Amino acid sequence: MSDRIYIVNPPPEAREELLTAIRALLPRIECVEVEHPVNVLDGAQLVISFVTQVEDFLALCRQADLQNVGVIQARLQSFSLSNDEFDDVWESPLLDDSARVMLLDFPMLAVRLFPDVMREIELAGTRELDDSSFFNIVTVPDLSRVCASVIAQLLSGGENWGRYTYASGGKVTWHRLTAYLCDDKCEKTTDQLVAGAGLGVDRTLDGTALKFAFGIKPKPWRVGLLDRWRAFLG
Repeated sequence: MSDRIYIVNPPPEAREELLTAIRALLPRIECVEVEHPVNVLDGAQLVISFVTQVEDFLALCRQADLQNVGVIQARLQSFSLSNDEFDDVWESPLLDDSARVMLLDFPMLAVRLFPDVMREIELAGTRELDDSSFFNIVTVPDLSRVCASVIAQLLSGGENWGRYTYASGGKVTWHRLTAYLCDDKCEKTTDQLVAGAGLGVDRTLDGTALKFAFGIKPKPWRVGLLDRWRAFLG
């Protein structure tokens, strides 16, 4: 049996902590970081990919022997990137019932929102912030924790392939997230943030299936968030 995991295009913000989390749970497994397109998958037991295009994911599946090599496609939500094109991916003849493939969806990565939050704080009082559209966020440590746990269980013989979603505990709006972080940086400015009606879009995720299949409990969205925010502020 091979003892190698390939990690394709890990998020730069999470790369080091993701590798550390995987190695902590699987110290005997070799982690090989590669960029797409992947030339070879020698000795691969499992591949986790963070590519954002369906065709790149399917190309990876063609390259892997899906009867023996597992492929996890991890995806991060974004305000600008739609994952709807992945909805029909299971219709591909590559992904039959015996294929060892997982689609693992995550909420928006919190650290990627910090620059926009900072701009909103600087513009406090000049415009309204959406307080009716809800979404989830995930911190880098939580993303790393979940990925490492899923990988460890699959490599230990688990066969819970398919489509799963991780959702942190609780949901936020753009106004509530900005106000929470602003309150830590400049409490006086928080009162100047104006809550607006917004679009009323619900982007929240349901992590029930992942919790039951892998025993992974969601962490409240506030856990560890201020530490990352303060590190961002320097």
